[in-house]
Amino acid sequence: MYYAQIDENNVVINVIVADDEFIKNMSGQWIKTDIEGKSPKNFAGVGSTWRPDLNGFIPPKQFPSWLLNEQQCLWEPPISMPPLQEGIGYAWNEDEKKWAIFTI
Repeated sequence: MYYAQIDENNVVINVIVADDEFIKNMSGQWIKTDIEGKSPKNFAGVGSTWRPDLNGFIPPKQFPSWLLNEQQCLWEPPISMPPLQEGIGYAWNEDEKKWAIFTI
């Protein structure tokens, strides 16, 4: 099993593989995390935040304008990325709050 250790602010500071008995003898607060991210939502990573009210780990916010999708516990841009096209890529432009196009 995977376990995430969280600090007093519910931020993940460590992720380990251990059995339940080992965790019972560890100090600190440990939350079981699923590598497939089914329960709780999302696999814990160092720097992510545990939200017990949403039963999920939320990764660090990538851009100030992005919004939290509470059902998925993931940050999303305020506008959806355009459909993928061959030879074209997209990168978020935070200054303009839109997707910038680049060729691949």
